[in-house]
Amino acid sequence: MCLALPIAASLTRFLTESLRTQLEEPYVTTARALGISRRRIVLTQALPNALPASITVLGIQIGHLLGGAVLVEAIFAWPGLGHLIERAISSRDYPVVQVMLLFSVALFVIIQLITDLVNAALDPRIRLGDKA
Repeated sequence: MCLALPIAASLTRFLTESLRTQLEEPYVTTARALGISRRRIVLTQALPNALPASITVLGIQIGHLLGGAVLVEAIFAWPGLGHLIERAISSRDYPVVQVMLLFSVALFVIIQLITDLVNAALDPRIRLGDKA
């Protein structure tokens, strides 16, 4: 809860703003003129267009989760990777600190790659492997 609530709040705020921007677009006005319900417009047209930006923010927030885990596990004395890093730093066990830092960075890079692949799948303007 300590880590998830602030991130959920910022992600919700970002998604709300993205949806608000999408609902001001001309295609939404056209859909309303055709008599399509607001719920259907949001779910089938506006939300898919707002998701790529929100997924990018979620990928970046994962880095905050990784860093925050060290603090939360140290404060509440929960066993985990963050607690291991904190103990390694306090006992000056530099190889463990280096390995855990490398692991955290590798995990963050993999999550960013997954985020980019999901964005490419959701946004037709992004093409993978296109040289032009």
